[in-house]
Amino acid sequence: MFKAVIFDIGGVLQIQDVNGPLAKDVSKTFDIPINIFESFRQEYEQKLLKGEWSEERYWQKFIKETNSSRPIPNESILLRQYKKNFSIDKKVLQIIKKIGKEKIKLACLTDTQKPHTEFNKKMGLYESFEVCVFSHDTGMCKPNPKIYQLCLKKLGTLPEETIYIDDRESN
Repeated sequence: MFKAVIFDIGGVLQIQDVNGPLAKDVSKTFDIPINIFESFRQEYEQKLLKGEWSEERYWQKFIKETNSSRPIPNESILLRQYKKNFSIDKKVLQIIKKIGKEKIKLACLTDTQKPHTEFNKKMGLYESFEVCVFSHDTGMCKPNPKIYQLCLKKLGTLPEETIYIDDRESN
């Protein structure tokens, strides 16, 4: 019998493709080709996800690397498209609530950026979870085994007592 279920957020509870719209938004905002941003993101996104860089530092580095003459907007670029495309999978949410009623511990473990976490908290996305582990708070991203171990420790369960649900097989 299992004692806990750990859910990923993006692609599981939250259904959206933020990467395509974000790339278009960044291209327009900074007047650069989308592929330039995609290359930059591949190289530096982990810095955001691990909490090593703030969003401001990320965009400062982007401007420096791309020689864009456009200023960083006051509004969070990372949140613009995220907010527009925010959507919850209601079936998954129902499952989470049903599991919670069964006295099974619930956790979320997600690779995410601080602006997204703050927005999700305001939207009540994490209310059903007794444990939340965010990559930007830990300095680790999936599939690093230590981030899973941290979540298990916070839950007080062993791996064989825990189910993990993610949309990416690599995790």
